[in-house]
Amino acid sequence: MFSKDSEQRTRELRACEARFHNIVTISTDGIVIVDSLGTILFVNPAAKLLFGRKEEELLG
Repeated sequence: MFSKDSEQRTRELRACEARFHNIVTISTDGIVIVDSLGTILFVNPAAKLLFGRKEEELLG
């Protein structure tokens, strides 16, 4: 069972994740997340527009 403290932290984490997702999604700046090997893990809508590519073409 989760303690009340743990449940509160879980709710706060979910709220932070939602805010981060909203910021990244509506940002007009292209955001690309790349791992240490140079593999593209994430692109936001502005990055897809910037590169003129679909997400499937950029990831990986």
